[in-house]
Amino acid sequence: LLLGNPTLDPSGRNIPPANSRISEQLENKTDLCILEKLPLNKSGEVIMIMTTSKARGILSDAGLSIGKKINRSPDGFFCDGNKLDFSQELAERVVLRC
Repeated sequence: LLLGNPTLDPSGRNIPPANSRISEQLENKTDLCILEKLPLNKSGEVIMIMTTSKARGILSDAGLSIGKKINRSPDGFFCDGNKLDFSQELAERVVLRC
């Protein structure tokens, strides 16, 4: 989920398909998503921000922190009624429970 289902490992070798012992677990739907992939007109609770503590402090000052609810509308992402404006890179580092 968080890695985007890569087909190659960091060394460039192919990642084999899941074996029967774990494939069933991988097929189960999860209620987690990254902010960038939050469906339109849906919401989620921030459960993790994968960035530096300094960047998390800046986000917190802007009103985005663990436990906050984020909504996605056609106009963008909103938290506590305030529009959030940040890069796609950052949106890929915020994990939500949808």
